Amino acid sequence: MPRTPLSRAGVAILLLATVPLAAAPKVVFAEEPKGDEKHFVEIQELLPYRDGVLGLERGLHFMKYDSKVAEKFPVGGIGLVTSIGKLGDAVLFLGIKESGEWVLAEEKPGQEVRVIPLPRELREPLPPPSPGKGVRPPALLDSSRWLALTGPTLMFGERTVWWLEGEEWKNRKLPEVPKFYPEFEPDELGGQRYLLGETLFVGWDHGEWGGMLASIDLKDEKAQWVHLSGKKQGDTTGIPENQPVRKILSTDGKTLWVATGLAHLGGTWSGLSRRDGDGRWSTLISTVIDDVSGPLSLPKDVSLSTMAADAKGDVYLLGQGAGAGVFRLEEKAISQVMDHPFMHVYDAGPYLVGCYPGAMAIGKQGDIFVATNAFGTLAFHKNGEAWKGRQILVKQDE
Repeated sequence: MPRTPLSRAGVAILLLATVPLAAAPKVVFAEEPKGDEKHFVEIQELLPYRDGVLGLERGLHFMKYDSKVAEKFPVGGIGLVTSIGKLGDAVLFLGIKESGEWVLAEEKPGQEVRVIPLPRELREPLPPPSPGKGVRPPALLDSSRWLALTGPTLMFGERTVWWLEGEEWKNRKLPEVPKFYPEFEPDELGGQRYLLGETLFVGWDHGEWGGMLASIDLKDEKAQWVHLSGKKQGDTTGIPENQPVRKILSTDGKTLWVATGLAHLGGTWSGLSRRDGDGRWSTLISTVIDDVSGPLSLPKDVSLSTMAADAKGDVYLLGQGAGAGVFRLEEKAISQVMDHPFMHVYDAGPYLVGCYPGAMAIGKQGDIFVATNAFGTLAFHKNGEAWKGRQILVKQDE
């Protein structure tokens, strides 16, 4: 396998693939995970926090490797936390007071939780939904420089991005997203968003109907959306294919990583691209069913599902498919870390249920947490050369 210039980004990549290397240790569970899609809450966001992770869905929960059931995690002054994030060493919480007003708070290491004043447009309670007029609440944005969030809006309505420069809140109404290619329907702002400096990157995931990556300069009021996906191999202005974008992140505030992936009707699509600080793009992984290109390749039966960074800035990729497993790409070699199938099917009585991975986070001690749709959250801890696993549940309120 050719050597790639990964050292420029200051990260190591962990790949989930099947390659002819020595077998890695399989995960050993004290009790095999049991599925229950009706009673387990599927965590939508995971965030490293203290000696474990925070999980968000129907409120905020805290869990660490030895947890059996996630604990509800209260944040003073917020009745219901609806969005979480990080900016530098600060953990951010956005949620609703009992009065219905929105409140934003941050917690820095060794300090008490501090409320950050919001402008009136963001504090006011949301209007009640009505037929044909659903409401999107505000949500925190992953960001490298400013505390930022998207403002509330009607479903499919105009989006406004707010960010805090010093003590002043600024905002920019986003223009309509063009129909950049025939199959794309820009119905909503994409679910993957990252504000790198002054540029907002947004990724769409429409499943088997594809996806897209686009960006816009927030400080230039005349700037329009720029289509960054659908490029030819080797084009340094963007990334190949219009694949579903699964995750966007940055580990150093300069380099941007974009993971794409899809598994559908026996075919798999996988992509990993990097944007360096000078704005040039390079593609490390690009697989479209049987068409494999780029300096690295994954087996055709593995599709990338998501990615996350650990406290050191190393990036983990989570894959699904018959070739699932954890591999680490170092400067000159790939070493397998963990062997575990992240796709499961279990008998739910009258039907079979597929269990798939969702969000992922890496704890400060190196524990790996993966949210699933029917197994709760799976946690993995390395003990010597062996990996141990356990199932952590978040039960729905009866």
